[in-house]
Amino acid sequence: PVVTRERFMSDLPSGVYENPKSIRVGGATAQSFNSYSDALGETIEIWFQRGDYLYEVSSTKENAEWLMEIVESWKFI
Repeated sequence: PVVTRERFMSDLPSGVYENPKSIRVGGATAQSFNSYSDALGETIEIWFQRGDYLYEVSSTKENAEWLMEIVESWKFI
């Protein structure tokens, strides 16, 4: 399953959904994109659905490369 743009927009308080890219996380299709958080400022977001769960992973935009390395190494068993 792929998380739709409509789902992003309904769940994103800031409404910021920029530069979406399709990636893989533990075999699941995911979307990474830039957003905004009052607590963090500019963020990198990675959202994906696996089973009945929606995963939303966030970090500061400055940590985007670090976050991508981490989630690309995930494996689900």
